[in-house]
Amino acid sequence: SSTPKTEECLAYRSQALLLYIYTYPHAASMPHVQHLYLFSRPTDGEDQQFRALLSETLGAAPKASITDTPQGRLYSYPTERSVSETKLRRELLTHLIPWGRATHSAFYLPSTSATAEITHVAFDLDGTLTTTELLPELARLSGRSEEMTALTEAAMAGATPFRESFMHRTELLRGLSREALHSVIRSITLPTDTTLFLRELSLPTAIVTGAYQPFVEDICERIGLSAFVGSAVRYTADGDFDGIDPEGIIDDEGKRTFLEEWTAGALASTLYTGDGANDLDALASVGHALFYTAQHGDLRGLVHQILSADLPPLFPTTR
Repeated sequence: SSTPKTEECLAYRSQALLLYIYTYPHAASMPHVQHLYLFSRPTDGEDQQFRALLSETLGAAPKASITDTPQGRLYSYPTERSVSETKLRRELLTHLIPWGRATHSAFYLPSTSATAEITHVAFDLDGTLTTTELLPELARLSGRSEEMTALTEAAMAGATPFRESFMHRTELLRGLSREALHSVIRSITLPTDTTLFLRELSLPTAIVTGAYQPFVEDICERIGLSAFVGSAVRYTADGDFDGIDPEGIIDDEGKRTFLEEWTAGALASTLYTGDGANDLDALASVGHALFYTAQHGDLRGLVHQILSADLPPLFPTTR
């Protein structure tokens, strides 16, 4: 795809931000080097903000080595921290997800073990595949859409615990009729190019989300997917929406558990795409993690680059 002009990138933040993470030890007594490749040229202010996020995660570290390329910028950070790669990636994601949401960016984090062909592909739903989120649309029926949107954003950015927020947001919707609930579900559509892209994927594909299960079932039926998981809902004897089963909430741990079972443990060769704090465990545990918000666009292009390894040859790979 063509590269947006610089001024367009700054005005609309539509340029892809892909983040590659690769670590290797020089020797047992020497620091690891953390490489981060951005598929955009940050402004000076954005560069300083990004460095600050890295420093919060990596701790006190020598000045980053920076290499500019035609497509973006490579940061190389030595770090003395003795920490597992999964933990380091989780900490990086904790800091980068709010930043990515604020800038509508996309970033890609392969682990050092992600050297084989990708075997499974999974996606979050709300805000990742859909441009419209379900709960704010349901809250619109009672005139509380703006309140619900703010609560949802706080949870997705990690400002409030997901499970606690999800229960609270669901309470605001209690009493909706089943007919109203399903009417709103049917009104939410996937972008046409996203639907076509999901149908053309030849690898095992799943939707892994904390969204209400009837919503997930409806979307999967439309696009022809049979592998999915969502949060179970309850109805009263009269058929009104009665909230969710606390035991059936799919939070970040639930997503990781589903992925482990669905892939039969092949997390290192799995690509997972998500857009919020509820995706933290899933993104940190798979070999290929793509942070992406639907506002960014071009999901098909980004995923195809990853699946085909059509990426700048900055790091050696056996793929």
